[in-house]
Amino acid sequence: MKASFSKHIAVSGRWASALLLLTLLSTVHSCIYPYEADLNETDPVLIVEGELAIGDISTFTMSLMNGFSRNSEPVQGVDAQVEDEDGNIVLRSIESSYPRYSDRLGFGYGSGNMAMLDSRDLSPRGKYRVRLKVLSGSAQGEYVTPLMEATLPPVIDSISYHKPPKGSQEKTMYVAVSFHADADSDRYYNVTYVETWRHFSLVYTDSWYDEVNNVVEMEGWDNPEYICYGHNGPIVRNISTEYMSENKIVNYPIIYINEDERKISDIYKVSVRVRSIPPDTYRYWKSLDDVSQVTGDLFSPIPSSVRGNITKVGDPSVMVLGNIGASVESTLTRYVNSYKLSFYRTPNSLYTKMDEGTVDDAEKCADPESWPVMYATNLRPYEAKFSEMSGQYLYHTWIPAWCLNCMTFGGTPLKPEDWNPVFD
Repeated sequence: MKASFSKHIAVSGRWASALLLLTLLSTVHSCIYPYEADLNETDPVLIVEGELAIGDISTFTMSLMNGFSRNSEPVQGVDAQVEDEDGNIVLRSIESSYPRYSDRLGFGYGSGNMAMLDSRDLSPRGKYRVRLKVLSGSAQGEYVTPLMEATLPPVIDSISYHKPPKGSQEKTMYVAVSFHADADSDRYYNVTYVETWRHFSLVYTDSWYDEVNNVVEMEGWDNPEYICYGHNGPIVRNISTEYMSENKIVNYPIIYINEDERKISDIYKVSVRVRSIPPDTYRYWKSLDDVSQVTGDLFSPIPSSVRGNITKVGDPSVMVLGNIGASVESTLTRYVNSYKLSFYRTPNSLYTKMDEGTVDDAEKCADPESWPVMYATNLRPYEAKFSEMSGQYLYHTWIPAWCLNCMTFGGTPLKPEDWNPVFD
């Protein structure tokens, strides 16, 4: 039997559609299950995202969103603390009132603040409550979770890569994760992955024009335009083994990759974090997923669990969307290179596009005074032929500049600090 599954992005695009649907539903009456959301088009709803990640840095973000008009209002400063079951403060924010534009609602509207706590040394054996404070604005006040026990993580067994069988016409591979947990532990899991990869420009050249000094220089692969690093995530998937005979996941697909995606053209890295989550947290995310993907009409029932587990101190009737849990994570990272993977295919259309913009002009290639003119038209020297007369390789072809810039395919020349390829 297959595992049940729901998905959300850490920078969640589901909030917006779910909130809009909740607002619409508050204006109608279900002939099956009446639901009073107590929302109107002027009520901004507070959205809280985050997790008490024991053994790691915990991050909490708060945003305000108007579900009907999609207008936003800044949350004026956020502070956070963690209390034990006796009410003692065991953690305080290491970074609070951090204003930033929040795209956590997916469609780019909204603004919010973030608070961070260093929970790396927090004991996994305690019970904790998260208390968030909005320092000013219409959402000013304190918001709390119930006391929570940390759930111990499953063991990640592997990250694996699965290509189509030989001879297949399929052009998509997938990355899978396998993990297991004790039979008597909760059967609900949160799987988070981040992709990072290195890729190159389509081609490279040995020479370039120094516009500042007006000279032609020789160069190698150290040109920053040749090597880029891409990034995607974090992406979150929620998985349950509730209806499975064993409490384990084997080769569960989490990422699908087409053969022409640049991310697998050189070195590809995927980092996976898995944690157990309480049943109510899993049902919360599933409820939100169901709301945002409703296929029926506006009279479909809306579960009350979509509100989550966060309440405003002094006024629990205030609508707050979010579900904060406490957990310990298992982590695993795997690198793979394109040679071992042997799946990437450069699209012929790229070379066709390059050929269409190519200019054969050996005369201008040999004349340094022509280089500024060619550079100004976004052309670069590329193909060289050996001259027996001069004993050197002389360029005779100019190609579009995008062919020599790795950022054409996204990413940045800045290498991530944690980039340290180690292959199995």
